[in-house]
Amino acid sequence: MRLNLEGKTSHRIPGGLPGVLGWPVQSQHPPPPPAGEVYYYLMPNGFYLLSSTGAPQLVGPAVVPPAIHAKLALTTDQSLPPKTDTLIAWTRAAWDTNGFYDATTPGQIQIKQGGTYALLCGLQFDRATQGVMEIIARKGSGTEIGRDSKTATPDRDTRVGIEIEDIFAAGETLEIYGSHTAGQPRNVKADTGSFCSLKKTG
Repeated sequence: MRLNLEGKTSHRIPGGLPGVLGWPVQSQHPPPPPAGEVYYYLMPNGFYLLSSTGAPQLVGPAVVPPAIHAKLALTTDQSLPPKTDTLIAWTRAAWDTNGFYDATTPGQIQIKQGGTYALLCGLQFDRATQGVMEIIARKGSGTEIGRDSKTATPDRDTRVGIEIEDIFAAGETLEIYGSHTAGQPRNVKADTGSFCSLKKTG
């Protein structure tokens, strides 16, 4: 692998153990490169640049932590009775890097690491001639952290959604509820508008 850096040719040093993004980890600094070239390589404590005339320069961290995020969805429609906050029971994880989804408790999204999380969640209700469709986000303690509602229209599905950021402690859960005021049960559809995605941002 050859990179152009400040007009010079930079070499990735071969050998060592596999490192982040496939870069090998060096156990010691290599000898200086030929004149006019620089080496770009990974040590246990970070990425280094080494020129033919200077000392090794630390230029970046050794480890890029993986993203902590998930996206949950439905594979079957879920029926909701009227005038009742109903917990949405997610049926699959499109992706999940930190054990957010547990099929034994599909309505409780598990927060394993405390911190700030960005949430983007939506529900897609089937067509109705009347009523207000609603999505509610709560922590497992019952604390409401987000809500959105729209009046149903008979010619199309009704989509509601929330986009928020909140702080969670390790061990807390996130729960998404659907509710409506139509006069009969309505379905939250297993479609692109029904999902919950979250990502740790701090």
